[in-house]
Amino acid sequence: MPEFKDIKGIEDQICWIDVVILGLGLFILTFGLGDYGLYEPHEGHFAGVAQEMRFRGDWITPTLNGSPYLNKPPLLYWLIALSMAIGGISEYSARLPLALAGWLGVVLAWKWAGELWGIEAGRIAACFLSTSLGWFLFTRQLLPEILLSTLLLSVYYCTWRSLVRPQSGLNFFLLYGSLAGCLLTKGLLGLVLASLPVISLVGYQRDWQILRKLRLIKGIVLTLALTMPWFLATEWFNPGFIRYFLINEHAKRLLDIRWPPDYTVSKVGIFGYLGLLAIWCLPWSFFFPYVCSYIWKALFQPRSLNGYRGDRHALLLLFIAAISPVLLFLPVSARLVYYSLPAVAPYLILCSGWWTTQNNTKALIIGRSWSIIGVFLLILSILPFYLTKFWYISANYDQVVVLAPPFFCFLGLGFLLAGVTFLRRNRQRSLIVLSLGVACAYLLITVGFARFEPFRSSRLLIEQATTCLKPETTWIFEGSRELGAAGAISYYLYQNQQLPLNKADYPMVLVLSDGGANRLLPNFPGEPPRYMLRQQEMRKLWQQPRPVVFLTDFLRQPDDPNDPREKNLPNDHERPLLAIAQRQLHGNLTARKQWLQAGCLLE
Repeated sequence: MPEFKDIKGIEDQICWIDVVILGLGLFILTFGLGDYGLYEPHEGHFAGVAQEMRFRGDWITPTLNGSPYLNKPPLLYWLIALSMAIGGISEYSARLPLALAGWLGVVLAWKWAGELWGIEAGRIAACFLSTSLGWFLFTRQLLPEILLSTLLLSVYYCTWRSLVRPQSGLNFFLLYGSLAGCLLTKGLLGLVLASLPVISLVGYQRDWQILRKLRLIKGIVLTLALTMPWFLATEWFNPGFIRYFLINEHAKRLLDIRWPPDYTVSKVGIFGYLGLLAIWCLPWSFFFPYVCSYIWKALFQPRSLNGYRGDRHALLLLFIAAISPVLLFLPVSARLVYYSLPAVAPYLILCSGWWTTQNNTKALIIGRSWSIIGVFLLILSILPFYLTKFWYISANYDQVVVLAPPFFCFLGLGFLLAGVTFLRRNRQRSLIVLSLGVACAYLLITVGFARFEPFRSSRLLIEQATTCLKPETTWIFEGSRELGAAGAISYYLYQNQQLPLNKADYPMVLVLSDGGANRLLPNFPGEPPRYMLRQQEMRKLWQQPRPVVFLTDFLRQPDDPNDPREKNLPNDHERPLLAIAQRQLHGNLTARKQWLQAGCLLE
């Protein structure tokens, strides 16, 4: 069997260019993180749990809105809570850990590609990953996929390093520490995604000695030692957690019968899933046919590459890592739009290898294609009709849509100038030009996130309402599937307050438990959460002399005749106190009096 090649580090080749590339990557991934409120329900979920961890000092049982919230492992919660402890409670602190995780993925791509194909390939890989659309978008949205993607990339890289230098203790601890991180980020799915490339490598080599080089038994012991204390402690304090976690969050999710069901808008069909993977890799997904040809030749026809340099076993690891999310989720219906993100980094590392090692035989095709795309995007940026033809808009979305012309203009200029530069046989400069155009367009996306805030975040409504209502006001939320939106409301209501550590005294937002099929709450093991409120109980509370407000569900489908806005409102409700986008805040008689006494105007 062929031996694994020894590798040379790239540390002695680092110069100011590498510092600039990695520094610009950090800037792109962290730009504007705190410029908009928490998007609901997903960001409200993660930031709310982390905020309560910090307030309560309970780092074992995740809680949201004052009650256990047991559907996710804790690593992302821990990182956000630690960031809040250092930098204070803010949107920037909440999103910073994911942005840094994404940047560490860029550093890993730079290092691995540099060790495989030279320092130039490392720089190109860092450039590709920093400016890929999916990597950019999901480093500024609180979802665990970017953290998982970086940890998986670390597992693959450390696996390869351990095979080359099996005696390295550092590689061993980084490998199984990253594997433990995958388990604490995404549960068993993280372990499956981490294992598939290694299993494939063993089958390809037909060499069980690979597992010995990886010190598998010791590694499993280390992984269990790092992860089992949390699982066992959480089961101890929340009996039934492990069974719920394995059945509801793994088996039933795989069969698409999880409770509550995932949001329909997050699910995607087979072709949509493949199409989104191509979108997440933009603008570098155009290299896909060439990269596939390169991988095939490198793995099965190495002589045809005329001077191939690199490690075919690393290529196999990267190739299987890139297709694993596709192989796993295409056969099942429970595929969400972001499940393919772990494929982005391995694919872009392979792109850097193809770009660096191959002669420029496709210069004419690539250059012309980029130029045509650039011209099309520039035309799109100046034609007015695309506002209604290419965007789903209404009058409420006009502040977001006005960013489209400069967005397409930056992209168009980037593609056009890169194509012209490529045709002039200056390959590296063409990448720089395209990357700069893409980066400028991405920064406009951040501005779009801020302008879209009223539609997806409760921050503006909570900030305005709390200046007109007294702190003792009881908040009732109509509810939405899961509990993330209620978590975001709680996050902003108590953001700057000193909260009691006692579980019984912890304030919360009451949530309707019978608000309709579109507002199903989780069914965690243990006692029913204290925030659950039935409509009959809400009506009694509404008539009491204490101030009570009711916030409508902003995620309802406005064209659903079975779910009108007034469906769950109290019978004696009047016009709302405040309305922002689809959110409406109603108050009982006492709350309305306080609102007017504070000098606030009714809608």
